[in-house]
Amino acid sequence: MTSQQLEKEVQTIKNAVNPSPVSATGILPPAALPLPLPSPSTAYPGAASAFSDHRPPPSASRVSLPALSPVQQARQPEQVPTPTLTSHTTPTGPARQPAQPRALGSKVLSGEDIDFYFDHYFEHFHPYFPIVRSQDPDKLYKQSPILFWTLIAISSRRYTRDAGLFPFLIENLPREVWAAVSSPPITMSTVDALLVLCTWPLPSIRFLNDPSSSYVAIAQNAALLLGLHTGRGTHPEFCIGPNRQTDITDEEACFTWMGYNIQAQRVASSNGFPPPAGFFNEAVNRAAGGRSLPDALGYFGLLYEMQKFSNRLSRTVFSVAEEGEGVPDTVIQLLEDELNKLKQLQARHNSDLDLFTILAVQFELQSYYFIPLSTVDEPTFRHNVNRAYSTAQALINLSLRLESSHRFLLHAPQHVFRTILDAAAVVFDVLVSGHATDVELANADVSVKNAQEALRRCSVQEGDFAMRVLRMSESYWSLRHMMPKLEAPISQYPHRTGAVIAFGTLRRWKKELDQARVGQGGSGVGGVGVGGGGGGGAGGQGTGAGAGAGAGGTASTPAATDANASVVPTSDPLQDIDWSMLMDDFDWTAGGGGEPNFLGLS
Repeated sequence: MTSQQLEKEVQTIKNAVNPSPVSATGILPPAALPLPLPSPSTAYPGAASAFSDHRPPPSASRVSLPALSPVQQARQPEQVPTPTLTSHTTPTGPARQPAQPRALGSKVLSGEDIDFYFDHYFEHFHPYFPIVRSQDPDKLYKQSPILFWTLIAISSRRYTRDAGLFPFLIENLPREVWAAVSSPPITMSTVDALLVLCTWPLPSIRFLNDPSSSYVAIAQNAALLLGLHTGRGTHPEFCIGPNRQTDITDEEACFTWMGYNIQAQRVASSNGFPPPAGFFNEAVNRAAGGRSLPDALGYFGLLYEMQKFSNRLSRTVFSVAEEGEGVPDTVIQLLEDELNKLKQLQARHNSDLDLFTILAVQFELQSYYFIPLSTVDEPTFRHNVNRAYSTAQALINLSLRLESSHRFLLHAPQHVFRTILDAAAVVFDVLVSGHATDVELANADVSVKNAQEALRRCSVQEGDFAMRVLRMSESYWSLRHMMPKLEAPISQYPHRTGAVIAFGTLRRWKKELDQARVGQGGSGVGGVGVGGGGGGGAGGQGTGAGAGAGAGGTASTPAATDANASVVPTSDPLQDIDWSMLMDDFDWTAGGGGEPNFLGLS
């Protein structure tokens, strides 16, 4: 890259950081939930260096990050950074008529209520994953009742006229889904329902019972049987026998196939599975009309291209990890060179949301710096950790700015939360390790609060995964003085491709919290539970911290307090740890020699 190109790229990032203010068009976060925003001048620490392919030598001194002081004064909303309903995200077809009343079991919705939920879905959620190409509730119900009720469920998680609707769907929708997919052939609309449920899972899921990987597998098989991978809705070689669906358009086939590839990659990465089959073929270009996907389809096209790279990244790292216990930094640097070339091709796509999408993949790549070879030298490792830390902070701060301007985290897909979780884990790991500088430690509390606020805004209801991770991080940070110093932020899960940070960090948190409890005279997680901030089980059935009355959300139901909490002395610094999360979400069990196992692994 020439100096002129580098200067142009840095200027592009600066323009994205400080765009010209325009009139407010979005909904601001509720006033009752103050958002600790970084100042505009420090909103993207390290972003310029993160987007540059110029690397200082490994022996270079560590870059000190600027302070992230919360903004006290009100700031003007910036240019709308979230996707909007344009020609490529607006479902095609005639204007819809008022919906007919529908019922699922004992729950009856009027036509007016259905229109309310559909309007909110297509306004707030659909632009992030625009695979459903019709807005007509009656048409969608006829094609697939499961898709119809799925859209209602996604919308009612944040906007509702009936406080009991979302809890009802959490309990009953999964049974309807499994009944629908148990009798193939599966329609394209049902495939869409599975993919939407992977994008916005029900908040009752846990690591051990998340059905998303099963949904993706079923969606893949059904999509291939329908010939959607050809980019044609009625391919004569596939539109035969029981799979004959003559009403699928090429547009619908392309968008659903793109959605499958995106979710297949994100679900695999989130679970630390080997990458799925590489079906990122050229068939989707039918939807682009001869242009590049990002140029033709905006954010959705860029997301597809980034996941296509993520798939290649996962395959490369998986093959390397199979041969050893770490990933050489030279391999990561080669992949970063490829990513930099891809970013140059997408330089015109420089909105805040585009920047977040690109940074998320760059951070996924840099996460493998935390599973280095044992032969890596200390200066190189420190430099690599510094780059990942800078990217993590940029992601967290950018997500908070997007949330402030257009409620990004309130509506964002699950893979955004998982990116925030990994970024928060890196912030914690570096700050408690010997790799944190004095400047970083001086700003540690603000950095941690920003990370925790981003996690809180991802929560849908009390007791869900985002809220339980938040409670766990709060406990760990408040008790960090009791924990042994982390010598190096290295993950012990090199084979969990795509999730090496989440698995490694959460395992270590559990182990150290449990050891601290034993040291205080407790019995560890296997003994009596203590009152937790996050609660156990499915939690309350209200909307999370980001909802509020302005969104029509229902009030959160506090999680039940452990009956044995009163026996814990008030001086016990461990009494507020949510031990139920450690057991319910991650199946912590004692292994040989008292060593805890993680998901059944030693």
